[in-house]
Amino acid sequence: MLDSVDNIKFNSETHLKLYLEVQEDNLKLEFNDCEFHGVQFSEHHFLHHKYHDCRFYNCQLSNIKFRDTTLRSCLFVDSKLIGAQFFKTGQFVQLQFINSILDYISFQNMKMIAWDFSGSRLVETEFYQCDCFKSNFSSCDLAGARFVENNLEQADFSMAKNYFFDLTLNKVKKAKFSSPEVLDLLKTFEIEID
Repeated sequence: MLDSVDNIKFNSETHLKLYLEVQEDNLKLEFNDCEFHGVQFSEHHFLHHKYHDCRFYNCQLSNIKFRDTTLRSCLFVDSKLIGAQFFKTGQFVQLQFINSILDYISFQNMKMIAWDFSGSRLVETEFYQCDCFKSNFSSCDLAGARFVENNLEQADFSMAKNYFFDLTLNKVKKAKFSSPEVLDLLKTFEIEID
């Protein structure tokens, strides 16, 4: 059974922790249209819970394991998700990460259609067999990020920097890139450009 939490603004880790401690053990919570400001989350905040239309501002979610979790239409702004783990047992739909840090994450076999990463840092993050159709990577720092066997069609990489991936291993039809960074994608072909 899901207990619903609607339209609440959590301003501190203590407020959220107190709320969760009041709940019975193993209760599955559904958060709808809630805001979280400056909260440092731990793994139990996401185990078996659902978050719909929630907003996370300046939150710390590093090393969180999103297992049996639903994140639907959620917005993360200026938040840290370093090393977070997104498991197949979760549902992740229409997520936005604006000016956030998502370093060292491995996204595998995920539908990430129209996700927005604009202005975020994704250093050493891996995308493997993901559907990133129409996703927004504009103004991202993608240093060391790996893209293998993904659908990147109509994805936006404009103003992104430090990216390189093999064009023969990813679908990139109608994807947007900026010059001069786009020239790095030609390295795979071992051609010379003057």
